Amino acid sequence: MLKNYFKIAYRNLLKNKVFSLINIVGLALGMMSFLFILQYVQFELSYDDFHANATEIYRVRSDRYVDGVLQYEKATAFIPTGKAMKEEFPDVLNYTTLWKISADANIVVSFQPAKGQKKSFNEERIFHAKGDFFKVFSFPIVLGDPTIAALAPGTVLISQSMANKYFNEEQPLGEILHHSIFGDYIVAGVFADLPQNSHLQIDFLFAWEQVTSDRHGGDMNNWSWDGFFTYLTLSPNSDILNLESKFPAFIKKYMGNRRLHRVDTEFHLQPLTDIHLNSHFIGEAEINGNGKVVYILMILAIFIMVIAWINYINLSTARSFERAKEIGIRKVIGSDRIELVKQFLLESFIVNVFAAVLTFTLMQIFVSFYHEFTGQIQGTSILTKDTYWLSFLALILFGSLISGLYPAILVSSYRPINAIKGKVTIKKRGNFLSLRQSFVIFQFAMSVMLITASIVINKQISFMKNQDLGIDIDQTLVIKTLEGGAPPGADSIFVKKIEQFKSHILPYTSIKGATLSSGVPGYENISKTTSFRNVHNDEEVLTFNITQIDYDFFATFKPRIVAGRGFSKDVPGDENAFMLNLEAVQMMGFDNPEDAIGWEIPQGRNGDKVKVIGVLDFRSNSFKVKNNPEVFRMNWGIKRFVSVKLVSTNVSDISSTIQLIKKEWETIFPEKPFEYFFLDKFFDEQYRTENEFSKALNLLTVLSIFIACLGLYGLSLFSIQQKIKEIGIRKVLGASMSGLIKMLSVHFLKLVLIGGVLALPIVGFLLNIWLQNYAYQTEIKWWMFVIPIFATVVIAFLVVSYQTMRATLANPVESLRYE
Repeated sequence: MLKNYFKIAYRNLLKNKVFSLINIVGLALGMMSFLFILQYVQFELSYDDFHANATEIYRVRSDRYVDGVLQYEKATAFIPTGKAMKEEFPDVLNYTTLWKISADANIVVSFQPAKGQKKSFNEERIFHAKGDFFKVFSFPIVLGDPTIAALAPGTVLISQSMANKYFNEEQPLGEILHHSIFGDYIVAGVFADLPQNSHLQIDFLFAWEQVTSDRHGGDMNNWSWDGFFTYLTLSPNSDILNLESKFPAFIKKYMGNRRLHRVDTEFHLQPLTDIHLNSHFIGEAEINGNGKVVYILMILAIFIMVIAWINYINLSTARSFERAKEIGIRKVIGSDRIELVKQFLLESFIVNVFAAVLTFTLMQIFVSFYHEFTGQIQGTSILTKDTYWLSFLALILFGSLISGLYPAILVSSYRPINAIKGKVTIKKRGNFLSLRQSFVIFQFAMSVMLITASIVINKQISFMKNQDLGIDIDQTLVIKTLEGGAPPGADSIFVKKIEQFKSHILPYTSIKGATLSSGVPGYENISKTTSFRNVHNDEEVLTFNITQIDYDFFATFKPRIVAGRGFSKDVPGDENAFMLNLEAVQMMGFDNPEDAIGWEIPQGRNGDKVKVIGVLDFRSNSFKVKNNPEVFRMNWGIKRFVSVKLVSTNVSDISSTIQLIKKEWETIFPEKPFEYFFLDKFFDEQYRTENEFSKALNLLTVLSIFIACLGLYGLSLFSIQQKIKEIGIRKVLGASMSGLIKMLSVHFLKLVLIGGVLALPIVGFLLNIWLQNYAYQTEIKWWMFVIPIFATVVIAFLVVSYQTMRATLANPVESLRYE
């Protein structure tokens, strides 16, 4: 019996090649979309789960309050936090404290081989570790002592990539690496490169160095600097809420003296595996993902798959009329309904298997595009994972059942006499829409929703990118100075050299200007000051960002000055003055920017007054969030960047200018690598998540429309087959082609229009919620809803018109001959 089922299924596939191809292609596209998105979602959800005790590892983060007002939320805590918690709470089994020093200072790591040229690189993934690091995390040691418990003073562990980078094929153990701040370290081991799905990306793990002098109590009494990552391993089944409820008493015990300074701290525990998608605080180790985007993509993938199954159902029901006589004869000779259902489910299974084979082939073809699109490294594919194949198998079986069951039940319900006579029709019950019509409405409602969402999201991204920044960041080459963490004024040699570098490059005609600063627009500023108060309430402490600039900042960037003036070499005392941005002035309570000019701010322990000389109005960060209140000062702190304004926009001219700048840099700073980036591209990186989501949504929109049109093709064919005699009679009676096209198309266009209208309030509601994530929002206008409906109606009309034209061009004699 099973053999006969396969024979019949095979013959029907070959007999209806076009239908079979459309079914297979539609399902394959749906499966491919679903599986690629599933791979992306599973990868995003898998962050940090490779650690042996991943579910027991938590990160301690902190919030800072002044007079009960939240100042900021950080991903980090204090140096003593982990050790003190281990001593205080039995639930804490192990702790480790990590200092990402490369986030606080530019670190150059160098190696001088016995023979050959010195290798020096600016490294951005450098950590110092203390505590039970190797008990908390699972970092396999591939070279050195695999049972290492702690880093000995003056030693460093490096990743395999760094071992190849600095030592090539040579043995790295025992070699000396130079740290530009703390000096020489002995390489004690090499660990495997961390997988991409780790929120911590570490290339160098140095032994801990004391950062707090003994006269200030040492590191274990430093409850002032909250810039250190703290991770805990908790005992299984620990009550997290109960543990967090003990933190206020813990803070009072260890940090009670800070209350005298009106400063309070709160600690919070974050599950390790939640950090990547749900943590976006100041000082994150890396740029994290977006959990909302991940779950939205998964929902869209399910909808795309459902649309593909609906497409198969519509095409199968349309084709079932061609098999009515076959079903009738099989029923007459004794086939029962169960056998017929089995037959059609088997055909559905075979189609899904063919679609799965095509899906696998398409995935192999587009896998490189997928990795480029998502940024996932080659080799992270889930094709090697059991969960992928189980998902694939489940998709085939579930798809075969859900897409084949309705056509099977429908066809097996035909009455034998009517089926043999070819008088099979499916009528609606009452005034309700048929299931097939409802499917079409659902498909095009989804298409309208996706098109509308694509328009609004792209409009929001364009809105944010095209806002006036109040500062000129175009044609700006930014060079990393790689200045270390020396105290203010200590590195006088560097100051002289960097000024010399500026004076050497400015005479070039291809350069407009150059300026030194501690930060640039788009750079996360973690330098804060609490010296400011509200002018109407001296008890209200305000926290502002600090950016250090030089006199050439204004000529180079041309920032918008709304009150006062900029810093000038010709005005005595300007090196000790302040400039504020508009947000800082507003937070201080001034009604107008001009009112802040001349205001004096007490600084330092002596309470020396520093005057405000100007107010700036430009963006330091993206339009996704509110602009940070910021203070600008002269000649103080680390200058991390040299921003060079270029004249030409020609690629070859820019390349030549970069080579000239590089030559000057290597002459003055032979020990420092030359590293640069373009400021406009760097600033736009803040919109990377939105750009990636927009591209994914656009692709899914196109696939949704394409698969929905296949479904509409099936339903139009289904309807035309039912009305083939009517069309013949109307042609004999003189009906025109345009009249017949109108008659056959209006019904389908109504369905599409209904789908569009039903989609609008839903997508409007969802988009309004989505836009609430942004501080600055584009305006949703009427045309953003009209265009998607119009576009789907036009596309649907073209699809239906193709079928109706074929029907109207057919000879009416053929359709009426048997009458």
